[in-house]
Amino acid sequence: MPRNVNPWTTRLLSWHGHDRGGIRVPFQQGNRPLPTTIETGLIRRLRALVKQLSQEHPDVPRWIFLVGGPGNGKSETVEDFLTTLDCELGLAGTLIGHLRQAFAPGRLLHRRLEVLPPDVAPREDLFRTAIGRLIVIQDATAADDPQGDAARGLAQDLADLYTTNEVPPPLFIACANRGLLARAVNEASKDYGAGNDITKLLGEIIRASGLGIDALSRDRKPCWPLASNSRVACWPLDLESLLESNSAGTTPLSQALSAACDIQQWESTGRCLDCDAGENCPLRQNAVWLRDVDRASALIHILRRGELTTGQRWNFRGLFSLAAEITVGQWQDFEGYASPCEWVHAQADHLADDTNPAAVDAAYLLTRRLYHHALFGTVPLGEIARNLQENVTNAQPRSKRILSLLTGSSSGSTKHIREHLLAYYAGLDPAISTPPSASHVLHGIEDDYSQSIELGNVGPHISRLGKAEQSLLWFLERAEAEWDPLGRASLQAVKVSHLLRRLAATLVKRGVGVALGYHGNEKFLDEYSASLRDRQKLNRLTTNLQGNL
Repeated sequence: MPRNVNPWTTRLLSWHGHDRGGIRVPFQQGNRPLPTTIETGLIRRLRALVKQLSQEHPDVPRWIFLVGGPGNGKSETVEDFLTTLDCELGLAGTLIGHLRQAFAPGRLLHRRLEVLPPDVAPREDLFRTAIGRLIVIQDATAADDPQGDAARGLAQDLADLYTTNEVPPPLFIACANRGLLARAVNEASKDYGAGNDITKLLGEIIRASGLGIDALSRDRKPCWPLASNSRVACWPLDLESLLESNSAGTTPLSQALSAACDIQQWESTGRCLDCDAGENCPLRQNAVWLRDVDRASALIHILRRGELTTGQRWNFRGLFSLAAEITVGQWQDFEGYASPCEWVHAQADHLADDTNPAAVDAAYLLTRRLYHHALFGTVPLGEIARNLQENVTNAQPRSKRILSLLTGSSSGSTKHIREHLLAYYAGLDPAISTPPSASHVLHGIEDDYSQSIELGNVGPHISRLGKAEQSLLWFLERAEAEWDPLGRASLQAVKVSHLLRRLAATLVKRGVGVALGYHGNEKFLDEYSASLRDRQKLNRLTTNLQGNL
């Protein structure tokens, strides 16, 4: 069989926020992870608004503020809104063509883009009747002049809208973060006065799109449209979780995983279908597993619990980074190789000869690229292994190799996505969970491996693991067999065997736990999650929070 190189593995690496996936400009295709728009509640809301605008409804929002920080999908949302506008107005692509030129790569992107009827010729009459003038501020934090003030510019934009007599009023859409809006309030107050309509409008946008103490209030201000002005609407882009189902019954993350693991990108001739490393390849295994609805749902369940734990929701930039991280990894994982596939081939070559000590390294490295170990990247045995490495003098080759691997284990990256997972998700690792019920699968795994690795390795859970994991467990079993607990070095034998068993139990509990949706601190998070769907519990919790803030 051939030693294939699948270009899709390299393409997925570009999804990372620190790579091309971190920057998105409307109507630029080069750095777009997915060819289609992921549908969210805001996307549906804006599409409905476009339909109303095309039908010339008089009392609908025409000044739209998309509020959120970097990576929250503002550019994607703006592009979908304007594309839908072109379609619904029957502009035959003239608006899209104009915008593609305006946002073309290499061009200086101005903070504010205006589209007038002559710009969409020969469809200008349709545009003039329904829209009149279109104003797009794709990034309100930018300024055209290096010495300019973006906050003052936004306040002046609103002043322009308030003072115009155009019929119909201009259609305005702006992307801004909360910090800029707060500064714009100050600038408007200085220029127009604290009681001016512009200053008050900016303040109301901040309150309506906030997610702080005001969000707990039972009389929270409406944001679509604003209570004081039906012409204005705003939307906090971090209001919705990207891990919860939309109207189609899918989550944005499941859509990203579906694209990342698309069978056509993996299981085709010349890629993974006829590759000689296919059986041991963790990247292909990840794609196979994450195409499975049950496995993907279990993963999303754990990640959603992570949102509840941290109070931080995944944004689109983090979501695509996550999909790349758990499916393939990062370029740093494959240093010295032209592609992830070449790295896999090199490890598979080592693994082919199980008498070679390097085969242990290969099994370990391949295992760490499986998605559940990428999600929970730590092996919390390094300090114990380091102590044993210093004090054990008669270890056999496999045991020495494993101790060396554990002492050298690290996340291998300073990139944000891996640091985020290590900092905030380690507490959800099913490997650290010991459920009290003896009938729980994780409890049973721990019991089996506490007796011997050989006993644990014949359990029914092994079928849920990847080929590389199974090879590593076989090496751990052989390493434990190198020691005689009744010999002269019995104390060392017991200590090393204990470490090896803990390592095996950690690997298997993590693999099985993530596959089934189990996680650490499960009981507490079950109760917390249930309270979010129980109105009475939630009201009690809200009251207590308000009383302590």
